[in-house]
Parts: sequence; structure tokens; C-alpha cells
Amino acid sequence: FPSHDKEIVVTNLLLKDPEITLYTNGAGKVNWNPGTAGQTAEGNNTSPAAAPVAMPDNFLLSDIKIENGTLIYNNEQSKQLWTVKKLNLDVELNKEMLLAFQGDGEWNDQPLKVDVNIDTLQHFLNGKSTKIKGDLKGNLVALSVNGVWDNNLYTGKLDGKISSIKDFKSWVMPGGKPITQELPSLFAISGDAQCSTTFCHIANSSIKRLS
Repeated sequence: FPSHDKEIVVTNLLLKDPEITLYTNGAGKVNWNPGTAGQTAEGNNTSPAAAPVAMPDNFLLSDIKIENGTLIYNNEQSKQLWTVKKLNLDVELNKEMLLAFQGDGEWNDQPLKVDVNIDTLQHFLNGKSTKIKGDLKGNLVALSVNGVWDNNLYTGKLDGKISSIKDFKSWVMPGGKPITQELPSLFAISGDAQCSTTFCHIANSSIKRLS
């Protein structure tokens, strides 16, 4: 076993068919941050023993691959349950804690591709401010973001295209009331966004009909 003054470097880690669950209970406590067991999803401490995650200085995990994974997001507080299937990701994490991942998956029977960069993973896990830039592309939507993630809230630029509002709503809200009126098929939208997992407000927005 290596001594504490030696650097531990894991250059490759392959996860085949993993099932990863991100869980928030009714009180807002999350399971993905072991150092904040007494912290709510909004970042408020409910226990004086809560401590931020500290990544070991002598440990480096640089290259992670996920093959055919399943990602489950279960939030009992907001009544959200998302499942991403057939997840294939290449994940890079450097010494400065810059996290980058690219890959594809399937959500609600629609294929998606993602390309995301998070400036500081440790800040992200601890609910502190960190820069985030990413692209999401699928058959129904293409989104690009460039801003800051702070306390489970994204603030920054958003640019996107939606191929069909009716199909998009049925995709993201499969149990909701369908849109019956006729609508233009292709829109582009851009603006200054403030988004969480439950809402998205766009100011100074520009909406264009493309077809």
C-alpha cells in the first residue's frame, strides 16, 4: 500500500454496465456528496457536522470510461425521476479538478449526445460557484450553455434549437397534457438564462422561427 507522501495515479478506469443513482430525499439531503450528509439540495447546512468534500492532493484519476451505463436521478423533494439509458461516456479529470466528459445516451427513448466542461469539480460538489460550458444534441433539441453553476442553479448564456414544440413537450413531460394546436415546427432561442432542474427563466431572449 503506498505511503501518504506518494502520488497515487489511476490512469484508466472502465465501468461496464454500471447503474448510478443520484438521490435527493424529501428533506433535500443528497447522496452524491459524502461530505455533505447534513446538507440540503439547496446547499443549506442542517447539521453542524456537515463538511465539504476534500479531494486528496496525492490522488489523481485521469481517465474514466462508462460503457452501457444507466443514470437515475430521483428527487423526492421535487417529485422528479429521470433515467438515462445506454450511457457511454469518456471522462477526464486533471490535477486542477477540471472535469470534462463527452458521450451519448438515451432519455425517454430519444438519443442524446453531450459534451460538458466543469471548471472545478470540487466546487461543483460542494455547491460553490464554478464555470460550466456544455452542448447537448438530439433529434428534438440542441442546446449550448456557457455560464456559472452555483448552489444548484445555472446562470449564463443559453442558445438552442427545438425541432418541434409539440414533440419536445411530449418528450420532456411524457405524462403531461399534449399540445393540440398547430405550431411552427422549428424554433431557435437565445438569451440570458437562470435554470435549475425544475425551472428555466430566460431574459433578453431572442426567439426566431426557422421554418
